[in-house]
Amino acid sequence: MNTHVLIDLETLSTRKNAAIIQIAAVAFDPATGAALSEFNVFVSDGADHGHVDTQTVAWWMQQDAAYRVGHGVSNGTILQCALLDLLDWFKLRGPFAGVWSHGASFDLAVLASALDAVGMPQLWERGVERDTRTLYALTGGAPAVAQPEGFVKHDALHDARLQSAQVSAALGLLRVQADRAEQWRTETEQRDTRLTINGRSF
Repeated sequence: MNTHVLIDLETLSTRKNAAIIQIAAVAFDPATGAALSEFNVFVSDGADHGHVDTQTVAWWMQQDAAYRVGHGVSNGTILQCALLDLLDWFKLRGPFAGVWSHGASFDLAVLASALDAVGMPQLWERGVERDTRTLYALTGGAPAVAQPEGFVKHDALHDARLQSAQVSAALGLLRVQADRAEQWRTETEQRDTRLTINGRSF
């Protein structure tokens, strides 16, 4: 199966070495949008392994998800165990034909930095990295999809569920555009054939 995965992180900074407080991933079928498997873990010691920005912490305190995520962190697992669990999940559910994040420069880069910091191998090849923002630029913006039941913005798992649905919808739009372009090309070639017979134009 052509399985893809959407990864979303919650962090305490916007740097590449940001302290991670939540890791979520949704494996999905890009042709149907069906979620195939989910991964979610809160990290209790992220601040010990990454950068913490006071402005990001202040921003977090104003978010509706702050209590939910904070509770998860206080009962979470250490970063190395969280990453080992993610590695096991990748091995079980992969290999993935596409590894997506919302933007090319953050989630995947931060996760790669965390893996490197604890001496773990990278989970995917660079060639399968995918960026939602570039995709949406090609389809006129992020497609409108139904929010998952009980959706809470800035909970990584909830965001990953929503974003995987948006990616599937956007890929569907691209397929429709490609089909229309192919139909137009075929009709144009057929018209040109009808207009030129035995070297004579009609």
